[in-house]
Amino acid sequence: GTVYGFGREGSAPSFPGPTILTARNVPISVTWTNRLGTAPHLLHRNTEPSFLVEASACYPTCGVPTSVHIHGLENPPKYDGMPTQTFYHNTTFKAKYANRQFPSIKVYHDHAWGLSQLNMWAGMVGLYAVQDAELESKFHLDKLPDMTFILQDKLISADGALLYTEKLTCSPVAPTKWVPQAYGSVNTVNGVVMPFATIDASRVRFRWANVANARTYTLTLPFAHLCKVVATDGGFVHQPSPVPVTDWTLFPLERVEMVCDFTSVPAGTTFDIVDKPLLQETAYVYDARVMQSAAAILFQTRSWR
Repeated sequence: GTVYGFGREGSAPSFPGPTILTARNVPISVTWTNRLGTAPHLLHRNTEPSFLVEASACYPTCGVPTSVHIHGLENPPKYDGMPTQTFYHNTTFKAKYANRQFPSIKVYHDHAWGLSQLNMWAGMVGLYAVQDAELESKFHLDKLPDMTFILQDKLISADGALLYTEKLTCSPVAPTKWVPQAYGSVNTVNGVVMPFATIDASRVRFRWANVANARTYTLTLPFAHLCKVVATDGGFVHQPSPVPVTDWTLFPLERVEMVCDFTSVPAGTTFDIVDKPLLQETAYVYDARVMQSAAAILFQTRSWR
């Protein structure tokens, strides 16, 4: 089905959007251009008219409004992508990002007035990395295979169309069209349902990000004993810490980096990662698998020999 996304000017957009790599203390300028067209929103039936005011009052005649905020990045208000900075089809928002923070992963996402939850659910999300080459080298991370896994649940119809939750956890029917906590029936990783990842028989750097609307992932990592957490939302940790084998929690918009050592794992070994939904999430139909029988993500280690 159709989704929204981000992309460089002249290239096809994608969900999630391309990861933006920046260097610490090196400012950049970005011109965000709205190319969503003038058609009604992909999830128009779920738009709440009473919210489409102020900066989004022109919807649907102006197309789908959008605003781009980088979650976790320190910006002055004029570049922060607030709902009041919503822009429209064929218009732009120019921002400057100083990147003065500690190196870490951020999340850029839509923040349009009255449409943020729908736009992000529809695919307007991606990662933004502030990096420090000196620290990467000092911690021996610069030479490792680097894999990013962006998790988001989706609600998909039988014919493949993207849907949005129309039921509240506390009530069978929402009093308005606005449902703040949406839960999907399947998981996606990097925009793909049921992906397969092949992992080298070496030390590997994983960057995880939960970009779900509301779902908290509680994952079982069978290879967690091989891993250490090296960074969180705020940057590198002072001391790498073990990863829980069961009930490793990743909250919405949380980011975690870990290094896992697969050098002693026999070639052909497979690991299944499963999600255990929270109690309030069990009110929805949910297939926690993403690949194979009980898998949320499937990893297979391999040897290059």
